[in-house]
Amino acid sequence: MKRILISPKIIKDKYGQLGQFLDLSWSKFFKRKVEILSWTPNKIYQNNLNFNGLILSGGNDLYKVKKTRENLIRDEIESKLLEFALKRSIPILAVCRGFQFSNDFFGGSLTKIKNHSKKNHKIDIKKNFLFLDKGRILKTNSFHNYKIKNLAKKFEIISMSKDNSIEIAYAKKEKILGLMFHPERKNLSQSIINKLIFKYFRIK
Repeated sequence: MKRILISPKIIKDKYGQLGQFLDLSWSKFFKRKVEILSWTPNKIYQNNLNFNGLILSGGNDLYKVKKTRENLIRDEIESKLLEFALKRSIPILAVCRGFQFSNDFFGGSLTKIKNHSKKNHKIDIKKNFLFLDKGRILKTNSFHNYKIKNLAKKFEIISMSKDNSIEIAYAKKEKILGLMFHPERKNLSQSIINKLIFKYFRIK
């Protein structure tokens, strides 16, 4: 069984205490076909940490966008997780905030986007990727308020939305698949998106 490590959202409760939150939708998405591991502080210092895939999940903003303690901690965590996975050629799925972070990590940038969040929209496949053929249309969700302004050179564009927002990109050498939509939440093209993620991680 594949073991996938997912970086959780960092949240602050009403007492000001920081904690971790991992959306249970991920468990439902993988349908018990993988063992899901959630990050804990000691994990990133274990050289023998064993997992087959890394998901940099959504939630939070980058610290440079919104300077909060939770965003800073999340940036620090994901820098270590990303470096760990890159050194070991572990496939990475970067979702929404995770894609923004990965793009920023390699020198890309973000910009604010209006009228894009909490909507369903069509995205065009611009380049053949796995089983997705160029010209295919997917219908996906959208929960982000920032889009990729400058895509890092490590990535190539796979899909864009009608408002020219980059929705899917891939860094081949680094094995990073970036999605600006959430595969674990409801999408109108859910069956295709499920197949995409399972193919990417080679989950049977």
